[in-house]
This record gives sequence, structure tokens and C-alpha cells, in this order.
Amino acid sequence: MATQHRYVMPLIIALAGQKGGVGKSTLAISIAAEWHRRGVRVLLVDADDEQRTAVTWAEVAAEHGLDAPRCVPMGDNIRTELLRVIGAEQYDVVIVDTPGRVGTRTTYALGVSHVALLPCGPSGPEIWAMAGTLEQAADVAAVTGLEVAILITRRQPGTVLGRRVRVVLDDDTEVTVLDTELDQRIAYAEAITGGYGPTTYDSTSDAAREVRRLITELEARFEVQSMTVSAMGRRVARRLGLTNGRKR
Repeated sequence: MATQHRYVMPLIIALAGQKGGVGKSTLAISIAAEWHRRGVRVLLVDADDEQRTAVTWAEVAAEHGLDAPRCVPMGDNIRTELLRVIGAEQYDVVIVDTPGRVGTRTTYALGVSHVALLPCGPSGPEIWAMAGTLEQAADVAAVTGLEVAILITRRQPGTVLGRRVRVVLDDDTEVTVLDTELDQRIAYAEAITGGYGPTTYDSTSDAAREVRRLITELEARFEVQSMTVSAMGRRVARRLGLTNGRKR
């Protein structure tokens, strides 16, 4: 009987959105830092060459001697670059911070990802601005099986907008809206400015609790440890050239 192999690759999550200020880079760093703190092997990819927020954050962390996940910049050749990096070193999760615009690099990043996480702020213009990203992600999903989820960020507690944003997203989109919501908090900016993640800057803060709640939800929805490639995974693996890659 022929031997059957299961191919293993990291879970790849792309943070995408064309509206600046929704906290895409902050979210990418916060997620990567918390998973790293938990002992998950994390690679943080900075594909936003206009900002390079993640790369700068990693440099600040290194300057202060802080423990942080590996962070690498990547460009339009992200498919080949990512294949090279994850082929040389084993990771459980890859977090990709995409450019804040709809373009070919974001398409390439979504094309090699298993999950697209779209942060959305609590206002009409921010919801409207997601239309292009949602359409782009849907086009990729039709080919690769990409899973798409929206995360409400920068929510203002106690406001009408804060309460209404989820209702609007649930009514106007067919995409999963995560249960976790991140409020507008200065602790996010303070932590990242110092080279920390919110959970390592002040583990008792509300921001830290929100990030831990988000990680728990992501772990419940998506496999975080070494991913067995099936249906969706095989399609992504073929696009990455991993159909004869590492085996378990």
C-alpha cells in the first residue's frame, strides 16, 4: 500500500485594509508578540514598505534587549521570499502586515495566506473603505479557499457608533465578524512605541486582556500549531511550491 504523507506548513494570517488608522500594524504586532510570549514559533512579515512599522518596532525591541518574534521585510516577491524563509526555519504561525492599499502586493500576500484578518474602525467611512479589501479577499478566496474575518478595532465604549458598528457589519457583509473587539486605548501605542506588545508591556491592562481574548478566539477558530495541509491548505501549498515539501 502506498505511503500517505501529511504536509506541514505554518498557519499564515494576513492583516489587510486600505483605510489608514484602523490599527492594522498595531494589531499584527500585538498578535505576534502575544503568540511569541506563549511559546508559539512566530514570524512577523512587514510587507508595508511605506510605513515599515513592524520592522521599526522589532528594531526598537532589539535595542532595548526585549524578547520579540523574528520580523522580516518583504516586497512584491512575497511568495518566493516567504517560501525561502519558512523553508529554512520552522514556524507555527506567520503574521503578514500588508500595505494600507489595494494592490498587487496585498493580492500576493492574500494568495499565500490561509486567513485574512480585516481590522475595521467604528465609523461609516471606515466600514465603506473596507469594500475594496473585501472584494479583493473574495477574489482570492474563490481560488485558494482563503478564510476572511473582520475584527472591530478602536471601538469607543458607551457610544452609539460603538454599539452600531457590529450591527452594520453583520447586516451589510457576509463575512465573519469576530466576537472580540478592541477598544481605543493609549496602552496599545505606549506598548509598541517601547518595543513591547500590549501583553508584555502591562499584563494587567485592559488592552492586554483584549489581546489575550483575541488570541483565544483565533486559536479556537484556526489551528495554530503545525498545520496539517488539507483542502484549503493544499491549494495554498501548491501556490507556495510546498506540495513536495516538509512531511510529518
